[in-house]
Amino acid sequence: LKCRLKCSTNDAITEQQFESMAKECGVTDTVACRQLLMEAGCLVDFGSYIHLRPAVLLQQVNDWSVATETNIKLQSLIKEEADLRSNLSDPLRKLSNWRRLVWSVALAFSGLQMCIIAYLTFHESGVGWDVMEPVSYFIGCYTSLLFFCYLLRYRREHSYVGFDKTIVTPRLRGKYTRDFDWGKYDDLCANLKSLEGQSFHMTQWMKKN
Repeated sequence: LKCRLKCSTNDAITEQQFESMAKECGVTDTVACRQLLMEAGCLVDFGSYIHLRPAVLLQQVNDWSVATETNIKLQSLIKEEADLRSNLSDPLRKLSNWRRLVWSVALAFSGLQMCIIAYLTFHESGVGWDVMEPVSYFIGCYTSLLFFCYLLRYRREHSYVGFDKTIVTPRLRGKYTRDFDWGKYDDLCANLKSLEGQSFHMTQWMKKN
């Protein structure tokens, strides 16, 4: 395990990665193994992440924000993510206009429906509440059935946030960005999140120690 950690191309790994490597090497008690390696100066444990280069880590303490390889990678990923995100500005604008149109039509229809029901109930002679009560009841039933169909189709209750996740996000990834490499962008965001967490934990450890 010690040789495998030494040959790793990463300066730091997650706790889950360490446990996986330890089990592959036949280690049963990963906690004790981790403690022994730390006491032997083979690694530095700083919570969710484990640094595999203690000597390199000590050299980086004085100028962490500039000198670390992790921070350099982080800045490179931030720039790359910003470049990719800039290609989404026009599709996002079009999608925002479409989303605003959808909700505007829905709210206008709901308001118009309420106005018609109120007018026929209180102002139209010969109609009144006796007629409009069952009409209002059936409108409510049909609305509930519509929401139930939505539940059956998308396996989630209707909500404004849920609608955005169910309809708007797939529309962005389908119609508006057919030429955009979403797989690359998702992997980039995952790596960026991982490096940000690694950088944060290492900085906190350095401040504490």
